[in-house]
Amino acid sequence: MEVMRKTVIILSLVLMLSSFAGSASGGTENYCNTFYGQDAGISTVCNWPGSGAVNTFIGRDAGKANITGSANTFLGFSAGSNTTVDANTFMGYYSGTSNTTGERNTLIGVFSGFDNTTGSYNTFLGNYAGSNNTTGSYNIFIGPSAGSTNTVENYNTLIGFNADIDGLSDSVTNATAIGNKAYVSQSNSLVLGSIKYVNSAAASVNVGIGTSAPVRQLHVAGENAVFRMDRTANTAAFMLVRTDVSGNPMKTFVVGTNASASNTGEFVINDLATAVSGPGSRRMTIANDGSVNFPGA
Repeated sequence: MEVMRKTVIILSLVLMLSSFAGSASGGTENYCNTFYGQDAGISTVCNWPGSGAVNTFIGRDAGKANITGSANTFLGFSAGSNTTVDANTFMGYYSGTSNTTGERNTLIGVFSGFDNTTGSYNTFLGNYAGSNNTTGSYNIFIGPSAGSTNTVENYNTLIGFNADIDGLSDSVTNATAIGNKAYVSQSNSLVLGSIKYVNSAAASVNVGIGTSAPVRQLHVAGENAVFRMDRTANTAAFMLVRTDVSGNPMKTFVVGTNASASNTGEFVINDLATAVSGPGSRRMTIANDGSVNFPGA
């Protein structure tokens, strides 16, 4: 938090000093826009209080192609140099350089969002974050090289150094990966931490809940029941699958609770053979009265 506060103060001072520099230092500073640097905002036409207004472009070629875009802040060599629309914030060497009509993006870091052209509502924070994104929108990438293979995908959240998605698929959406080299490859999924040998990760991460030193893939510590699994139908609560090295199911069991009324039900274990869905065959039942039955025994 202290580092972020100091960063904000430094950026504010840079903007203030650049504004005060004005035309005496080769810049333009007036009631409409603040430009500083060779060809910064050179094409902008101010129609106060309408188009082409309240822009701040600092750095050579920053905002160079802008004509009527408003409320943009471009800081860095060639930052936003091809942008023609509104409400973007690009900070860093070549940040958002390829952007043309993408709106309301926040790109901070060297080459952050470099290839973005029409993608909108993105937040990329870190050097090379989202550097290959072109038309993807509503993404949040935080960390150096985060989301570096995302191109046209939308609604993804990637946090951590080189946290990424499956760049070979154009359909990954609403996916989240958190952690150093964390990687998610399908939609509507959340991945915590790296997976050994995936996305060049050297090790897999253990996840801890209630403990700061997890010793298994999921380590939960606490004083109450570890899990509570609610079901509104007679479906399995747990599925246990033994796979081969390629991930193909070799044997599957499911565990669950069936109920027909309040305090009237049974605990069951079913055998699904090599399937990962369907009812399977009953292998054990603990009835409401406590009796145990092993079908086929």
